[in-house]
Amino acid sequence: MDKHIPPHEKSQGHAESQQKPTARASSKERTRKQAQHHNDARGHHTRSDSGFDQTIEQVRKQLPRTNRPFSRLIHIRSLEAASDFLGKTIARPHALLAGGITAFLGTLVLYNYAKFAGFSLQGSETLVTFAVGWVVGLVYDLAKAMFGRSEQ
Repeated sequence: MDKHIPPHEKSQGHAESQQKPTARASSKERTRKQAQHHNDARGHHTRSDSGFDQTIEQVRKQLPRTNRPFSRLIHIRSLEAASDFLGKTIARPHALLAGGITAFLGTLVLYNYAKFAGFSLQGSETLVTFAVGWVVGLVYDLAKAMFGRSEQ
């Protein structure tokens, strides 16, 4: 029966007193929903999909002016595709984290040992220890994918 009453004539009553979002909160909520919509549609948009373009433009309007050019840069379709490919293959979060931690700790240990033993470092130690840690991180991701439970 409520369906036939125009929205402007409906009594706001108790629901209005419970939900009085500030302009800032509603803007954040709208941005969150738009970002979620963008993430849900990601990988499924084509050049002719204007919904993605409209959403991204609405989100950009809410960004500070200084961040808008960066948003345009990272959402260039070819750059976004390359970034997604790299993120799914070699730039895995566990691999980068393991590489960074291993590079820091490995270089620290090697530096202290070199100082104690009296020899100098060559300069490639950080890169080599990063590569070792990166491989360990990739192996971890691979093992997790092969033997871990699917969380989908």
